[in-house]
Amino acid sequence: MPCWLTCLAFGCKPSSYLACAAVEHNCDRFFDQFPSAVNAQRRGSFADNFLIGAPTSKDLIELIKDVIYINDQGGFP
Repeated sequence: MPCWLTCLAFGCKPSSYLACAAVEHNCDRFFDQFPSAVNAQRRGSFADNFLIGAPTSKDLIELIKDVIYINDQGGFP
């Protein structure tokens, strides 16, 4: 019976690479559906920090909802 880890053990050498690769893979999955949110995720995030902006508060709320949806679909809390 094969076994897979379901979480990363931080402190291990490949953990940071695997975390970034998982987020990037998830972005690739949703680029056609949410290009602005994917670009915001790729350019505005580092580790557990996220910095984005938008022309209006309505646009920003929509962008945040899309980013949250994308991350939820990837299993990221």
